[in-house]
Amino acid sequence: MPLSPANEKLQVAAPSAGCGTEQKPGNDEKTIPTEDGERSYRINIPRDYELETPLPLVLGFHGNGSDGAEFQHYTGLPTLPAITVFPDG
Repeated sequence: MPLSPANEKLQVAAPSAGCGTEQKPGNDEKTIPTEDGERSYRINIPRDYELETPLPLVLGFHGNGSDGAEFQHYTGLPTLPAITVFPDG
């Protein structure tokens, strides 16, 4: 039976152990290698981030004619208590 808004249940994944690499809080632009070359993205780590405390990961995908930086700026998502990532392209 298909789920309708009245009977949908939010599925929440268990927290991961993380990558085990301490991340510096703040906003940064990084790249990742792909088969088609490097892809850039912006990542925002909250100022009060603690390695031992799991945080949600929010991916923000911009629309046509925009980029990750612009989408990040006008959504306000980096103010969430979460790690936010905004890919370009």
